Amino acid sequence: MRATHLWTLLLAVALPARADPPFASIVAIHTAAGWFFEAEVDADPGLLPNATLTAPGGVPVALLCNPTPDEDSCFLTDPPVEGAGFASLAALLASHPAGSYLLSIDGGALTAHLDFAPVEPDGSVRVTSPADGARSVDDTPTLAYTQDCDSCGFLFFEIDGFGSAEGVSLETTRIGTPPLASSGSVPYSELTSSEGPKPAALPDGSYRLSASAGVGSLTTETFDQGGELGYGTGAEQRTTTLFTVPEPGTWPAAVASLVALCARVRRDGRGVRNSSR
Repeated sequence: MRATHLWTLLLAVALPARADPPFASIVAIHTAAGWFFEAEVDADPGLLPNATLTAPGGVPVALLCNPTPDEDSCFLTDPPVEGAGFASLAALLASHPAGSYLLSIDGGALTAHLDFAPVEPDGSVRVTSPADGARSVDDTPTLAYTQDCDSCGFLFFEIDGFGSAEGVSLETTRIGTPPLASSGSVPYSELTSSEGPKPAALPDGSYRLSASAGVGSLTTETFDQGGELGYGTGAEQRTTTLFTVPEPGTWPAAVASLVALCARVRRDGRGVRNSSR
């Protein structure tokens, strides 16, 4: 699952119900690999043939577009997913300065000016159960966590499956007025599926649990030509936990799967996009 889908989810929670307008996000995400700049635009199928983003004083940069039968999506990640991130938020802002960004869709048919001025969260969220590397986790796990971010207004949790569990993607968001509770738990029943029907229980396999604590804003903006778009912006601190849910008697295979997953997930909390993107 892409990281900026989080802002789409938050928008649905925070803003009044309406017909689906295009949605844009520009965010800074911090993981164990550093800071990453991410921009994305989503729209109904057929409405997003191309998109560019222009930083203050910069030149237009094309977003990579991926149309599907369900949704058009264009995105940009810098540095690339395979590399290390910026050493600090200040270093990220040196390359992607705060200010008004020009979003252009369909060769300029729609344009909007979007403000980007991320503020670094003063803490993070950590999952305490399942423990990182845990085996034989219950197939309807309750997630336990602690967090020490006084400035954060939301916490986000996402479980993504790999290997035999490929395609499982469950998530939930906690939104509130800072400071949020310093600890809590998320029952399996609270998680919702972003990839088809929610399974009654997690199938046997390997999983990555991403947890984010963030500071940001969600607004309804207006295209220069008229018409609404949703916009999410801000900064997140992200951590990752890896675990397996094996069948009885399958621990060796589960251990091998977990080792392979650890090698595949090269940085804590990255997981910005799933393997299908």
